[in-house]
Amino acid sequence: RKGLKVALITKIFPTRSATAMAQGGVNACLNNVAAEDTVETHTFDTVKGSDYLGDQDAIEFFCSRCPEGVLEMDHMGAPFS
Repeated sequence: RKGLKVALITKIFPTRSATAMAQGGVNACLNNVAAEDTVETHTFDTVKGSDYLGDQDAIEFFCSRCPEGVLEMDHMGAPFS
C-alpha cells in the first residue's frame, strides 16, 4: 500500500505456522448480518471467550479496527468463504 517491500522469515515451513493451522477464521462486525452485529458485541464476545483474562483495552482496540481490516483484505483479493 505504501510502496514498501516486506520479507517474512520463519524457522519452520511457512504453512506450519500457528496462523496457517488455526481454523477459527476471521471475525469482524460488518453490520451485514444482524442489527446486533456491533463492535460492542464483538468486544464482549471476545472478552467472554477469553474467560475475562484478556487485556480488555487491547481487545476493544482490536475489535474496533477489525471491520476496516477485513474490508481492506477483501479489496486486496483475500478469499473468504
